[in-house]
Amino acid sequence: MYPAKGPSTPQRSGFAQSLDGVANVLAIIAVFFIGPMLFQVSIGWVQEFTASQYGQAWISMASLLWAIVSAAVVYWTVRGLITEFLLKRGVRNLIR
Repeated sequence: MYPAKGPSTPQRSGFAQSLDGVANVLAIIAVFFIGPMLFQVSIGWVQEFTASQYGQAWISMASLLWAIVSAAVVYWTVRGLITEFLLKRGVRNLIR
């Protein structure tokens, strides 16, 4: 019969891809500077909660996972804000 077609996505210009690259780089820089601050502010609560609910043995695992979660939260928040800023400025509408 007919071959299955995947979802079609419009081709993006090189400028749009470079804006995504800029958003990614700025988000990584934000993770480097803001991620440790978020981690330090919240790790005490995470460790206390883990000890009270799961026991002392899980504190190191919870701390590691919380470091990853903190970095991810900063990354996706900053990347979303930068992308939203670019959308509001109308740059994306001009290049698509």
